[in-house]
Amino acid sequence: MPELAELLREHRRRLLAAGLARPDGFVFASRTGGPLQRRNVVRRGLDKAAKRAGLATGDTPHLRFHDLRHTYASLLIAQGLNVVFVSRQLGHATPAITLAVYAHLFDHAQHAQAARNALQTGFGAILVKSKSSNHGNAQETDGIPNQAQAGDSHHISEPREQIGSAVTR
Repeated sequence: MPELAELLREHRRRLLAAGLARPDGFVFASRTGGPLQRRNVVRRGLDKAAKRAGLATGDTPHLRFHDLRHTYASLLIAQGLNVVFVSRQLGHATPAITLAVYAHLFDHAQHAQAARNALQTGFGAILVKSKSSNHGNAQETDGIPNQAQAGDSHHISEPREQIGSAVTR
């Protein structure tokens, strides 16, 4: 993520300019340039961020940094990334560790992709055929009104995107 890398570089430049960091030090450091203490980071950073985001209510469990790690892994898997890549991102010694923890998510992602492919195969041709027979005009196809206006082709791809996202939930 180039945007994140740039934000981190800018943060580091500001700290260096203010004399609050060393060139060979941490990106996020204590006032003395050393590592941040976990308890302070949780209390001053994570807890406040969770509260601002509405995640720190009496009805929800306390958010931990490890929860963020699981969320990151789950998002990578939902995007269809392979187990070796996810394993490396998490710092696991082997992909077997990643599979032991996240096998159910890989299985879900694989079935979701198979469902999207099956829907695309079964219905994608119908959508394309419907568009080409309408020539961009608002007409009816098999008794169903076509909502796309002339030159407005994005309406044809929306059902496929919506179908794909609905299947993965």
